[in-house]
Amino acid sequence: MITPFVNLNVNAGNTIHQINIVKNLSKKIEINWIVQGSFKKENVRIIRVKRDKYGILSGIRLLKDCFKKINENYETCDIIHDRGDLFCVGTLHKLIKKHKKPVILQIDGDWVEAFVRSRNFFTILKPFLKLWVKKMFQTADVLVPVSRTLAEKIKKEYKINKNKIIVNPNGVDIKLFSKIRPQPFNKKNPEILFMGAMGAWYDINTILEAMKLLKKEGVSVSCTLILSGLDFWPELYENLKEFIKENKLDVRIKKEVLHEKVPLELSKADILIAPYFRQAYGFSPLKIFEYMAVKKPIISNNLPEIKEVLKNEENALLVSCENAEEMKEAIKKIINEKKLRKKISENAYKTVAKNYSWKKHAKTYENIYEMLKTKFSKSS
Repeated sequence: MITPFVNLNVNAGNTIHQINIVKNLSKKIEINWIVQGSFKKENVRIIRVKRDKYGILSGIRLLKDCFKKINENYETCDIIHDRGDLFCVGTLHKLIKKHKKPVILQIDGDWVEAFVRSRNFFTILKPFLKLWVKKMFQTADVLVPVSRTLAEKIKKEYKINKNKIIVNPNGVDIKLFSKIRPQPFNKKNPEILFMGAMGAWYDINTILEAMKLLKKEGVSVSCTLILSGLDFWPELYENLKEFIKENKLDVRIKKEVLHEKVPLELSKADILIAPYFRQAYGFSPLKIFEYMAVKKPIISNNLPEIKEVLKNEENALLVSCENAEEMKEAIKKIINEKKLRKKISENAYKTVAKNYSWKKHAKTYENIYEMLKTKFSKSS
């Protein structure tokens, strides 16, 4: 198998995702992995590429380098496992080279919507981007979206046959995230925590609006935002700081931490929040699985993809998107109802431990590899 590009030097969700797939795949599978950075496992051969800067030109150079590496190595592989985005290198290679190697296209969200929303000036290109993505979907042999919501979107919007789509939700390293004992709930001054990226999908403003409402009602609560992307979104960062200062909120902003330190940071909080905008991207958020694994009460939104995992008042509290009033009431409910917060915390852990481990995620890919290998060996 050959699996195209990921930057192992970046503390990002897609890096964590890819590392855990490779870590949990059987050692019987020989992997050629095109990466920036280093990784050691006896069945993994690293094929290095490099990107010194960020920008259109450096991105084109990286794409060219990745394409070259695939061209040099794909003949010795049975399968190409492509980590997809708008520039899915492995799928593009099959489209151009017209070879018969099976290609798996891993789909972590609605790339077009996410790209356009975070770069508004590209809105005019949306129809062309959709045509491009459709061609990628048609070229790949198996599409692996991370949620049923995303699978339905692919079938409906891109007219892809359901028989080539296999849903494989994301997961979490259960041992890593559950080894730290949760601290007792601090009812006098509970700590709310959000950890994630600034940008187009996380609705941090609603957390701050809810904090403002809680303060107005005299509810004692503090909040920590651990954010990545502070340098990439300087205007948004300044707006957050100004709102906090203007309303005298007990909110601290901290820079992102290394992934191995995330369980400790989550364990310090009393309530974990995962707020999203109304626009659904079909994601299977790593954040929620990590929240569930530390046995803390969770508040998120009633989006279709979230409801695939979280059930209101069963393993979380779900509120409407961009609704500070509902978020405020959910926070108060967790503070005031001990039995409820105990129930949703315990059920969240049971759900994630049973259904959403990286080991299970990797096993699904192993089954897909075996299916493709058998299918293509018969046809050749």
